[in-house]
Amino acid sequence: MIRLLVDFLEFVLNVFYRKRLYARFYVLETVARVPYFAFLSALHFYESLG
Repeated sequence: MIRLLVDFLEFVLNVFYRKRLYARFYVLETVARVPYFAFLSALHFYESLG
């Protein structure tokens, strides 16, 4: 399931950002950052509860 999602995202990025490498990099970094922030938010909430 994850692989299918990654393949779809790669296809979309290749279609929309074919020649704009900097914009493609920015989108990839933004998407890759989302799980990290979710993890940090959950960790902060867990530690706030004690």
